[in-house]
Amino acid sequence: MRAIITLCKVAVVAFPPATVASLLPSILRGVMATPSATLRTQTRSAVKLLVLKLHRKFGAEAVAPYIPAEDAALLKGIVKAAARKGRKKHAARSAAAHAM
Repeated sequence: MRAIITLCKVAVVAFPPATVASLLPSILRGVMATPSATLRTQTRSAVKLLVLKLHRKFGAEAVAPYIPAEDAALLKGIVKAAARKGRKKHAARSAAAHAM
Protein backbone atom coordinates (compact mmCIF):
# COMPACT_ATOMS: atom_id res chain seq x y z
CA MET A 1 0.00 0.00 0.00
CA ARG A 2 2.82 2.39 0.85
CA ALA A 3 4.42 1.81 -2.57
CA ILE A 4 1.14 2.69 -4.28
CA ILE A 5 0.89 5.92 -2.30
CA THR A 6 4.48 6.79 -3.23
CA LEU A 7 3.71 6.13 -6.89
CA CYS A 8 0.69 8.43 -6.64
CA LYS A 9 2.84 11.17 -5.07
CA VAL A 10 5.34 10.91 -7.93
CA ALA A 11 2.52 10.96 -10.49
CA VAL A 12 1.07 14.13 -8.95
CA VAL A 13 4.41 15.88 -9.39
CA ALA A 14 5.44 14.40 -12.75
CA PHE A 15 2.19 14.44 -14.77
CA PRO A 16 0.58 17.59 -16.14
CA PRO A 17 -2.12 19.08 -13.89
CA ALA A 18 -4.89 18.29 -16.38
CA THR A 19 -4.02 14.60 -16.35
CA VAL A 20 -3.85 14.44 -12.56
CA ALA A 21 -7.12 16.37 -12.26
CA SER A 22 -8.89 13.76 -14.35
CA LEU A 23 -7.44 11.00 -12.15
CA LEU A 24 -8.16 12.79 -8.87
CA PRO A 25 -11.34 10.85 -7.98
CA SER A 26 -9.78 7.45 -8.54
CA ILE A 27 -6.53 8.37 -6.75
CA LEU A 28 -8.31 9.58 -3.62
CA ARG A 29 -10.92 6.82 -3.66
CA GLY A 30 -8.18 4.19 -3.81
CA VAL A 31 -5.94 5.75 -1.19
CA MET A 32 -8.67 6.62 1.30
CA ALA A 33 -10.39 3.23 1.12
CA THR A 34 -7.89 1.19 3.11
CA PRO A 35 -9.26 -2.23 4.00
CA SER A 36 -8.18 -2.56 7.62
CA ALA A 37 -7.54 -0.36 10.62
CA THR A 38 -4.01 -1.72 11.01
CA LEU A 39 -3.08 -0.82 7.46
CA ARG A 40 -4.69 2.58 7.90
CA THR A 41 -2.53 3.44 10.90
CA GLN A 42 0.60 2.27 9.09
CA THR A 43 -0.04 4.49 6.07
CA ARG A 44 -1.52 7.53 7.78
CA SER A 45 1.48 9.83 7.29
CA ALA A 46 1.98 8.80 3.66
CA VAL A 47 -1.71 9.46 2.91
CA LYS A 48 -1.47 12.83 4.64
CA LEU A 49 1.52 13.82 2.49
CA LEU A 50 -0.31 12.80 -0.67
CA VAL A 51 -3.40 14.82 0.29
CA LEU A 52 -1.11 17.75 1.15
CA LYS A 53 0.46 17.64 -2.32
CA LEU A 54 -2.96 17.48 -3.94
CA HIS A 55 -4.16 20.39 -1.78
CA ARG A 56 -1.19 22.51 -2.84
CA LYS A 57 -1.67 21.72 -6.51
CA PHE A 58 -5.47 21.86 -6.83
CA GLY A 59 -6.81 23.52 -3.68
CA ALA A 60 -9.15 22.26 -1.00
CA GLU A 61 -12.26 22.81 -3.10
CA ALA A 62 -11.09 20.33 -5.74
CA VAL A 63 -9.95 17.69 -3.25
CA ALA A 64 -12.78 17.87 -0.69
CA PRO A 65 -15.53 16.12 -2.69
CA TYR A 66 -13.42 12.97 -2.96
CA ILE A 67 -12.49 12.73 0.74
CA PRO A 68 -14.84 10.50 2.77
CA ALA A 69 -16.76 12.13 5.61
CA GLU A 70 -14.84 10.21 8.29
CA ASP A 71 -11.56 11.60 6.89
CA ALA A 72 -12.72 15.20 6.53
CA ALA A 73 -10.68 16.18 9.60
CA LEU A 74 -7.50 15.31 7.69
CA LEU A 75 -8.19 17.87 4.98
CA LYS A 76 -9.45 20.40 7.52
CA GLY A 77 -6.16 20.13 9.44
CA ILE A 78 -4.12 20.53 6.25
CA VAL A 79 -6.08 23.64 5.26
CA LYS A 80 -5.67 25.16 8.74
CA ALA A 81 -1.92 24.44 8.75
CA ALA A 82 -1.51 26.02 5.32
CA ALA A 83 -3.39 29.13 6.46
CA ARG A 84 -1.27 29.33 9.61
CA LYS A 85 1.92 29.03 7.57
CA GLY A 86 0.75 31.80 5.23
CA ARG A 87 -0.06 34.10 8.15
CA LYS A 88 3.38 33.50 9.70
CA LYS A 89 5.10 34.15 6.38
CA HIS A 90 3.12 37.36 5.86
CA ALA A 91 3.90 38.55 9.39
CA ALA A 92 7.61 37.86 8.93
CA ARG A 93 7.67 39.74 5.63
CA SER A 94 5.84 42.72 7.03
CA ALA A 95 8.12 42.78 10.08
CA ALA A 96 11.16 42.71 7.79
CA ALA A 97 9.69 45.51 5.66
CA HIS A 98 9.05 47.66 8.72
CA ALA A 99 12.57 47.06 10.01
CA MET A 100 14.08 48.62 6.90
